[in-house]
Amino acid sequence: MTAITMTGGQAVVESLKVNDVDIVVGLIGSSTLEILDALYDCKDIRYIGCHDERSGIIMSDAYARMKNKHGVFLAGQAGPGATNTITGLAQAKAAFSPVVSLAGAISSEHENMDAFQDELIQGLEEGILPIIDRCCYQKPLVNRNEKESPSPWC
Repeated sequence: MTAITMTGGQAVVESLKVNDVDIVVGLIGSSTLEILDALYDCKDIRYIGCHDERSGIIMSDAYARMKNKHGVFLAGQAGPGATNTITGLAQAKAAFSPVVSLAGAISSEHENMDAFQDELIQGLEEGILPIIDRCCYQKPLVNRNEKESPSPWC
C-alpha cells in the first residue's frame, strides 16, 4: 500500500470535495494559507472572497438555505477572525442551516501564552455549535458530544 502525502490544507479541501462542497466563502488571512493554496489548485470548488467575517458567515448561511447544501466559511485569522463569526453562526443554528465554519489557529506551542490572536474559541462557541473539533498534530480531535473521536489528520 502506497502512502499518500498531502498538506493539511489539501486534506481540508479533499474533505470538502468528498462532502460535495462547491463554494467556499472566506477571508484571506495568514492562519489559513495552506487551505487557500489548496483551494487555488482545486477546480471543483469556487472561492468567493468577502470583506469581513460577519458578512462572510451570513453569505454562507444564505447559500446553505437557498441550495440546501453546506454553506462553508473560511475565517482568515485565528482568534478575532473566528470570534467575528459567532453572531452569524447563532443565526444559522436558529434556522437549522447547515453552515460549516473553518478557522485557523496559532501554533500549538504558543497556546495559552497570551500570544498574538490567541483566543479560546471553543469556549465562546460552545453554546451555539453542536460539534467543536480541533485539529492539530499532537492532540486528537475532541467532540463535545463524545469523549474522543479519532482523527485522520492527527
